[in-house]
Amino acid sequence: MKVTTDFIDKNFSTIHLCFLQTIVFRQSLINKKLGGAIDSCILQIVCWHHLTSLLSDNLKSQTTEYKKTLDYWNNSFGTNFSTKKLTLTLLSDLSAIPLETVRRRVMHLEKKNWVKYTPNTGVIYSPSEKNNNLIVEINNSEKEFQANYLNVYEKSKSHLSQ
Repeated sequence: MKVTTDFIDKNFSTIHLCFLQTIVFRQSLINKKLGGAIDSCILQIVCWHHLTSLLSDNLKSQTTEYKKTLDYWNNSFGTNFSTKKLTLTLLSDLSAIPLETVRRRVMHLEKKNWVKYTPNTGVIYSPSEKNNNLIVEINNSEKEFQANYLNVYEKSKSHLSQ
């Protein structure tokens, strides 16, 4: 069954409440683990760019199973796989954080061994082992949030087909 806006309309309260809970609980966890809302927002975008680049440029014909993706992730730090670098301006645009704040926070994150930055390469995910372990820990919690959300969706879908 294709999900349509009509399906969402018919199941809005249940699905949207779970969706919002997922976002709020996930963001709260990430903010606490990564040192605040601004740094966590920037790091999420950096991780998104890294994973998107890794998957699109290097795994085109590979499986996207979690374990294999995690192995690629863990062996790819400090490398920019994309021809589209993550600039400070793009980070500012995507996060709605002022450019100068993004610049200062990226410098801070570089000192904390999360990223590397040069104007030529842009911002590249390059965490210490400890920092990356924290991201993997967060990701395991995210999988639980996603499973809960998708279970609510499936329950809504099964009610619709009855």
